[in-house]
Amino acid sequence: MAGLIEVGDEGWSASSWLFRWVLTRLADDAGLEQQLQSTLREIVEENLGWFSLEELGPADRSMVRSWLADLLVADADARLPIGLAERDAVLAYLAELAELAADGR
Repeated sequence: MAGLIEVGDEGWSASSWLFRWVLTRLADDAGLEQQLQSTLREIVEENLGWFSLEELGPADRSMVRSWLADLLVADADARLPIGLAERDAVLAYLAELAELAADGR
């Protein structure tokens, strides 16, 4: 199973564990409004597998894009286990999501 994050007209699809990890990190660390944090946690808990930045209001969308573009890869590098299989590939794939988010700002 996979999850999809829509960023503008583009989509970033990842394995379910990585999709859930990104949404959990967003909910925990991006300084988002409580309602959006709750929505992100619900997506993770219910295994909904889809999140669209375009459905957010302008302020939330901007905050999410900024966190993804500026902090996601560094956060992953600091938090993902050193022994994680394919760790470098995971970081590179997260960098693709960060680039999508940066392109839409």
